[in-house]
Amino acid sequence: MPKRGKSIRSSSRNEETKPSKSTAKTTDRFISISFKHFHNVDDVGQSINTWKDDGSLPDLIEKLVYLTANGITKVISDGVFTNYTRFPESAVNDFRCPDEISSDEDWGVIKNIGGQKRRVAGFLRDNVFYIVFFDRDHRFWKSQK
Repeated sequence: MPKRGKSIRSSSRNEETKPSKSTAKTTDRFISISFKHFHNVDDVGQSINTWKDDGSLPDLIEKLVYLTANGITKVISDGVFTNYTRFPESAVNDFRCPDEISSDEDWGVIKNIGGQKRRVAGFLRDNVFYIVFFDRDHRFWKSQK
């Protein structure tokens, strides 16, 4: 029987042999969503059931997926999110700021949910957008015509 040679040594290099994934970090912020302060009533805004009944929820879910998967710079430049930085004055707004939330929060909207009028209003704190109102008729920060 022939003799076996020495076993092959493992590489002692301290290098990766597979291409590594990029570890570059983005400086853009990504938004998370919360319904903690949501007003689930049919008044100036609408309830979840109203949006469910009129078929708006699938459009909202699609928009929320897009919003949370892309950085804030992209969603603002794409026209999906507008940050107003404060609660709008009554001249351009039919909603009332809830007592438990400051009008000085960074108020804003997620726009174009299944059409140009429908939007979601709330405020941005750190990286969390707190949805407060469903606005089917664009009554939060109304456009001047």
